[in-house]
Amino acid sequence: MELIIGQKKINNIIQSLILLADVGLIIKIGIIKPYTLQPFEFFTLLAFGLILFCSFFLGIDPKFIQLFKKYGKVFLIMLAFLIIGTLMGILEYSRSSVGALAIIKDFILLIIVFLGTIAHIYFSGEPLFRKKVLLSMCPIIVFSIFLFIPEVAFRLGLMGNNNSLIALQGNQNVLATFLLIPSIYFSNLAFSLPKSWKKLLAIILAVLSFSLLLWTGSRGGWIAFVISLGLMFFLQTIHIKPLFSRIKKLLFFIVIALFGMGIAFVILPHNAKVMVLDRVFPAVIPSAPDPRRLDEIKLKDAIKIAIVESPSILAHQNRQNMWPRALMLSIRNPLGLGPEYATTTNAIMEADGRSAAAHNSFLQAALSGGWLLLLLFICIIFFVSKFLYREEKTEENILLASLWLGLLVGICFNDYLFYLPWVWIVAGIIIGKKEAGLVTTSN
Repeated sequence: MELIIGQKKINNIIQSLILLADVGLIIKIGIIKPYTLQPFEFFTLLAFGLILFCSFFLGIDPKFIQLFKKYGKVFLIMLAFLIIGTLMGILEYSRSSVGALAIIKDFILLIIVFLGTIAHIYFSGEPLFRKKVLLSMCPIIVFSIFLFIPEVAFRLGLMGNNNSLIALQGNQNVLATFLLIPSIYFSNLAFSLPKSWKKLLAIILAVLSFSLLLWTGSRGGWIAFVISLGLMFFLQTIHIKPLFSRIKKLLFFIVIALFGMGIAFVILPHNAKVMVLDRVFPAVIPSAPDPRRLDEIKLKDAIKIAIVESPSILAHQNRQNMWPRALMLSIRNPLGLGPEYATTTNAIMEADGRSAAAHNSFLQAALSGGWLLLLLFICIIFFVSKFLYREEKTEENILLASLWLGLLVGICFNDYLFYLPWVWIVAGIIIGKKEAGLVTTSN
């Protein structure tokens, strides 16, 4: 009995460390160099260290060993493809083009993300733990305070060169992908909770989250959020009969969502509003965005330009050039070039000095570990998605499905597949729920 109580306390400590790791995702700035150890990695290693230490004294749960072996095989296959790709990149191009530390850092980070994913799979059989994990990735909303004091955000270096918000993520696209989690989480609560102060709070937090998402200037993030909302509305109304009532409810959701998005835009700082308009209608800012220049542009003038000229959004979009180039590069290198593919050789650089990075996680998988790694990645997505498809449409399952779809759309516009732990954490929650036998098949 004492052994069981002791094991339970140990599990609580390990779960706390895992949750601290998830909260630490708010900071993606390294604390130890040359390897940029981050809070997520630090607490994940602590949690796994405690698991290994306790296994010598209390014995390890057979279920954990089973999960580790089962998904460890998948990870080893992924690792093998990446190692082959790295060797091919070095042999094909240059031995000195990529530093050994950069490559070592990539593989260490991959291992830590895998350990964190396994830990989430193991503990996600507990509903309370799943809820805590999702909540632990929402503190990023604390940056909403800078919506009202943007000059402080600028002085603290929380904004990029184009006046977009980067917070402590170092990149607006990374931040946008992370902000999808609180944006979708609080939106789901806002539409599912009964009328109460909790619903009002959820609405406020949802608006603030989406306002931050707008501030990133990441169109891929915006598209991902809208698509995930569409799935959420569809799943929440799918059982409503008759059809007229379902359409009426769906239209109500859409109107409320548009109203909330409008408020999210209104509370943006002036410069952020102009930047957002320029991201949609590129003629708003004729030259490179500059904070001082944005101050000179009146919002009504920016809106007038957007309405009258209405240029194509593709005017500021380089991905129509990046994606075909990355595809052709992957065809020429079917075994991949390793995780550092974008800096492996000058042959991957444009004549003007711009990197030919894929800016698409599927192409990134192909360029990093070859077409076999891409196939494995697609299989993992299918594996996780199949779980969600077969589940009953409960509030939690609708939330997980919306989150998963939103993240999948989001990674189509960036190439940080191996460096975004929250994508694998959400996958781990879904897989862990299935492994615990908590999936109820729909009739």
